[in-house]
Amino acid sequence: KKATAVNGILGRGKNVVTEIVIPRRLVERFLHTTPEAIVQLNIRKNQIGTMLAGGLRSANAHYANMLLAFYLATGQDAANIVEGPQGLTHAEVRDG
Repeated sequence: KKATAVNGILGRGKNVVTEIVIPRRLVERFLHTTPEAIVQLNIRKNQIGTMLAGGLRSANAHYANMLLAFYLATGQDAANIVEGPQGLTHAEVRDG
């Protein structure tokens, strides 16, 4: 139940890919920032910061918290959260 490379390689658990596209106007209006700033934050905090901290198979974005919210909203067993600490975040600007 620890975040190890072998568990990811051998397929323990589930892999999920999600994508969200947030229009620039909503980012600026409700998040009070720009898409470019979000991309830079992701690079500096989630990617570089995790590498410097020695992170394993993850990119420091509190995936377990997001997964727990999903479990609770859908009536799943919250105890399974111990299996969900790993993830990667990618951000890019998609104007046009």
